[in-house]
Amino acid sequence: MPPHPRAAVRVELLIGGLILALLLGIMIPVLRSTYQTSQILRCRQQLDQMYKAVLTYAESYGGYPPLHGPTAADPDWRDRIAPFLYPEYGAPPRSTDPLWACPAGGSYAGNHNIFCPAPPQLTSFLLRKEVGVIADANDRAARTGVTDFDGVEWRHRGGTNVVLIDGSVKWVKRASARWTRRHWNQPQ
Repeated sequence: MPPHPRAAVRVELLIGGLILALLLGIMIPVLRSTYQTSQILRCRQQLDQMYKAVLTYAESYGGYPPLHGPTAADPDWRDRIAPFLYPEYGAPPRSTDPLWACPAGGSYAGNHNIFCPAPPQLTSFLLRKEVGVIADANDRAARTGVTDFDGVEWRHRGGTNVVLIDGSVKWVKRASARWTRRHWNQPQ
């Protein structure tokens, strides 16, 4: 006796639904991973842009920008490099500028031992590859624009993006961040 036509349709729909569920089960983790990778790369690009502005500021004024001015109302290092980020039309306010917001949430802060009146003296090639300048930061550090290493936030797959003083941007895993912490928390 042949199967009832309605039963055959139900079986086909069930098989189609299972195939669709299987495909979604495979695709969702792949898409999530791709999205996270794109956030990491965009964050790295933003840090690279910021550091280029810091270097342009340093060339123009003979040193890294200070953390803050003499009074609390004075601009901090972020406000001082903003004109170098957008030389052709002026800097938008930081509150509306997407450059200052990490794509994965949060913001950035600078190494308090780097942004000071006197630029650090780095004679060692190794130090130039290890000293962090700007990194992903937690909210407290992002508000002030400066942090010690405890203010770094691990938002990118258990790691953080750090722009090093040689200009390279490195993704650092929390477990292997000993060298970054050492050079971040000590004056050079």
